[in-house]
Amino acid sequence: YFIETKLVAGDQSWPVRVTLSNRSTMKFRMLLGRTAMENRIVVDPALSHLL
Repeated sequence: YFIETKLVAGDQSWPVRVTLSNRSTMKFRMLLGRTAMENRIVVDPALSHLL
């Protein structure tokens, strides 16, 4: 199942589609795909916790 919800990152917000899969055993329970980040977020894997 998919739901649409609002993602808030810093001072930006936009609608994204997320699945309702059980990810309780995963370290990061929300997966944000490239289409949700497209033209909004730049990822630098060398950095973290920038917001």
